[in-house]
Amino acid sequence: MGAMRNANAKHVDFGFLKGMFPNPRELPVNVDMMMEKNHCFIVGEWKKPKETLSKGQEIMLMRLAARRNIHVIIIEGSSDDTECYVNKVEEMHKDGRLQELGTGKEFLQNLMKAWHAYACSQRNK
Repeated sequence: MGAMRNANAKHVDFGFLKGMFPNPRELPVNVDMMMEKNHCFIVGEWKKPKETLSKGQEIMLMRLAARRNIHVIIIEGSSDDTECYVNKVEEMHKDGRLQELGTGKEFLQNLMKAWHAYACSQRNK
């Protein structure tokens, strides 16, 4: 695939922060995909089949989705240096409800193009 800046990058382990907050289970979460254009954001979380959002991710993404000009999508699939597949793309609504938008890598590519066109139209607004 080749677009990652460091294909060997590992996920950040936030375990070193355990116990620092009143709720001992409270830790940062990571985000798989984020893009900004003209104060518009799209945030994507990739999950492999049968993998679920953690409660912390769900809360964070739902609160982001509730904000103006932030679109949150959940992508079931995988993209790495060996393969890319997209089984399902869902949009997270303000209330946390997920709506299936489509399937396939081409669908996701077209969705990203449409989001980019929308974001470009927001210039000077």
